[in-house]
Order: sequence, then structure tokens, then C-alpha cells
Amino acid sequence: MLFQRSCSWRRAFFFVLPILLAWYTGHAANAQSLDDCFFPELQHPGDGSIVVDTQTVVGSGVITELEVYLDLTTLWVGEWSDITLSSPTGTSVTVQAGGGGFAPDFDVTYSDEGRVNSGVTPTDPSVSIYDCGGCAWRPTGPGAMGDFDGEASDGEWELALESFEFGTLHQWCLRDYPTSAVGDLTCAAGGAPGEFVVEFVVTSDYDAVEIYSHGEVVLT
Repeated sequence: MLFQRSCSWRRAFFFVLPILLAWYTGHAANAQSLDDCFFPELQHPGDGSIVVDTQTVVGSGVITELEVYLDLTTLWVGEWSDITLSSPTGTSVTVQAGGGGFAPDFDVTYSDEGRVNSGVTPTDPSVSIYDCGGCAWRPTGPGAMGDFDGEASDGEWELALESFEFGTLHQWCLRDYPTSAVGDLTCAAGGAPGEFVVEFVVTSDYDAVEIYSHGEVVLT
């Protein structure tokens, strides 16, 4: 199957697109997948303690490409010293270990396909790099989302929050879809200034195709 898409992006993407890593992400109609969201409205007092939210997943099969989304409001993200996800079998991954500076809020997805996340304060500590509309960052670690691969998703999942800043966890989501790389990715100049044509091939019947650049979806 061949997909073709014309995209009017800023000229800066001319240098990015030829070296993009392309992944198609989705789920077949007959495959089990995990797409569960929870809305705990869990408050953290900001006293350095660990607050845990526990949620149960039922009937979602075996994990292949897990990612976790967080919607958390706070004043300073840099005061959240440890955010850790633990599976029903006891596997734990620290998705965020400090960093982020004095900017507010998390609106972010943690995925092994995301941009590199060193957990350090950005050059401008007032810029909220994690309040990014659900954009993808890799976990800071210890651990990676791939550590959950092959585990059964059913059971109790825990999200542990350690912070020296008050905040509220509004929502978190566990998502897992069969994922694979596409082939024959090409990019060529289009017919108008700033327009490019991206072509790639997939060989399975998946219901979504996403192309990432530095952890952000630039084409679907």
C-alpha cells in the first residue's frame, strides 16, 4: 500500500524530513489493544512524599508498544523528582526524574519513540517543555517503556508521584498498539514553495500512520 501526502510546512522541515524515522502506529480490526484513560483528580501536597494512584486494566492482552500520557497541573515541573509507572507484574519504569525547570504543568506522552529526555533544566527554565499538547518524550529512566513488552496488561497499574511542589494529576492513559516501521520513505519538493511530498509503503492493514520528528507527530 502506498501513501502520498502533500504538506505545507515551514522551510526548516526541508532539512528534517529526509532523515525522519517513520513508524506506522495503529491496531488491526481483530487485534486487542490497550487504550485506557483514568481521571483520578489526585492531589499531591508537595511535601516530598510519594502519592500513588492505582488503576485496574481488564481484557487488553499482551503489551507490545506501551506509552503513558500524563495531564498534571503544577507550578514548577522541576520539583517533581520522580514519576514512576509500575505494571501488575512489578516492572517499574521512571518516566520522569526531575528536570524541566520552573515552568508549569505536564501535558505529555512518554514513549520509546519520543525525543531524548535527559531530565535536565532547559536553557530557558521558564519554557514548559513538558506542557506540549501530549508530545512524546522518552522516559528519563531508570528503565524504558520497552521493559513492559511481553507482559500481560490485565491487573493493577500504579503511577507513583514524588514531588516537592503541590499539583493535581487530572488524567493518565495507558496506550498500546501494534507498531512497526514503514519502508521506502521518500521526501521530495512539491509544486509550491514550502510544500513537500512524503511517500512511504506499509504492508499491513493498520488504521493509522504517524511520522515522528523529534518525538512530535508531523504527519498522520
